[in-house]
Amino acid sequence: MKPRWRIASAWLRGHWPIPSVFGAVLAIAGVFLVLPLLIVPSQPGLKRAEQLQAQSNVRTAGVQLLAGVFVVGGLYFTARTFRLNSEGQLADRFIRAVEQLGSEARNVRVGGIYALERIAKGSQQDHQPVMEVLCTYLRENSPATRATAGSDFEHFMYKARRVEPDIQAALTVLGRRNLRHEADMAFPVDLRDTNLQGVNLMEVHLPSALLDDARLDGARLERANLREAELWGATFEYATLFGVDFGLAKANFGHDREKGG
Repeated sequence: MKPRWRIASAWLRGHWPIPSVFGAVLAIAGVFLVLPLLIVPSQPGLKRAEQLQAQSNVRTAGVQLLAGVFVVGGLYFTARTFRLNSEGQLADRFIRAVEQLGSEARNVRVGGIYALERIAKGSQQDHQPVMEVLCTYLRENSPATRATAGSDFEHFMYKARRVEPDIQAALTVLGRRNLRHEADMAFPVDLRDTNLQGVNLMEVHLPSALLDDARLDGARLERANLREAELWGATFEYATLFGVDFGLAKANFGHDREKGG
């Protein structure tokens, strides 16, 4: 059984206007009735007119003080309401964008991806959930099992022109995400077992990315940042690797990880 004070606290949180109005009434009554008598009580030698004038001055000062308190309180509740409304709108936008990812129309899915990017740019709190949604989308919609066998250069050049727009859009957003939003969190981009054949990853920022068993054949990776990425079992046949920063990447590039490489 909950303590009485917790029950009362929960009731107050759900019915805060009632005690607020009651408190305002008590404050006004105190300013007009109690405060003047406390500050300017009856004193020997003090004329009645002087006493009333002094009490009136106290009431005037009290009203001004209350007005200031009400203004500050009004600003606080206005800001609180605005923040709650903004958070609600952001949540609605997030839900709509995620729903777009499940559309059968390709252009709707692409629109949902870029809508998620706008949310991540505007909200550090929502940055990581957005990136996790995009990683999940790529793993589910472009698994490594869909990779095309073969190593013919012309085949991969043709494949590069046929990358699905939604797959490329999700990778583009991941590659240019705001890394400053990840300053206080460890968020490695998880693209393990994905088919990334022929994609454009030029100058993307994927430090510490998880790319184990990913198929990057024919991908464009010029000047990509893959520092400390995990690339065990990843394949790079005919991929463009000019200027790639692998840093301390952990990889055996397509070989069995037990054998080393």
